[in-house]
Amino acid sequence: MKQYLERRISARVESGESGFTLIELLVVMLIILILLAIAIPTFLGIINNAHNTGAASNLGNAIIEASADYTQDNGQFGAQDPLQVVTELQSMEPSINFVGGALATNTPNVNSSVQVDACGNSATNGSCQWIAMSAFSVASGACYYVWVNKGPAQPAATISGTAWSGKAISAAGGMLPQGTVYATSGSAPMTGCDVTKDAVANAQVGGFPAA
Repeated sequence: MKQYLERRISARVESGESGFTLIELLVVMLIILILLAIAIPTFLGIINNAHNTGAASNLGNAIIEASADYTQDNGQFGAQDPLQVVTELQSMEPSINFVGGALATNTPNVNSSVQVDACGNSATNGSCQWIAMSAFSVASGACYYVWVNKGPAQPAATISGTAWSGKAISAAGGMLPQGTVYATSGSAPMTGCDVTKDAVANAQVGGFPAA
C-alpha cells in the first residue's frame, strides 16, 4: 500500500497534478478500518488475558502465604478470626491488597486485591482448618476462587451462602474435599466477587478452569 501511494504521488507531481481522488481516499479509509477491526479485538483479548493471569497469579501467591500462615499459627488459619487472617496475610505479602469483604468493582486497587474468608467466627469449627479466597479480573469481569482445606471434607454450606458444584465436588460425594479447589465465574455478579455468597459451578482440582 505504501509503495502504491508513493508511486501515485510521484506520478501526480511529475504530471503537475495534486491531491487524491475521492475513490482513493475511500479505499485508504476502508483499509484502515479493516486493520482496526482486526487489531482491536486482538488487543482487547491480550488485555483480558493479562488481567485474568494477574488475578489467578495473585490467588496462587495467596495460597502459598496462607499455607505458611497456617503453619505459623500451629495448624490453623488465623485462630478462627477472618480479620486476623487478613492482617497476617497482608504483612506476609504487601504487594497484594487482602480484604475481608466482597471484591466490589469499587474496591480500591481491585485487580491486585484478594478477598479472604476463613472458617467464620463459629466456635463449633474448632481450630480453623479452611480458607476461601477470591480475586477479580477488572478487564474481563471474571471472578477467580480458591478453597484451601487442611482438614476433612466439608459441606459446601460451610462457606456461608455458597453453592459449589463441579468435578471436585462430585468426586468427593457432594463435599468440598481436603486440599485446594479452584473455580472461576465468567462474569462478576452485580455485587462483585464474593466467595462467601457466589454460586460456583465448575469447581475442580489442579488449577483454574477457563473463565
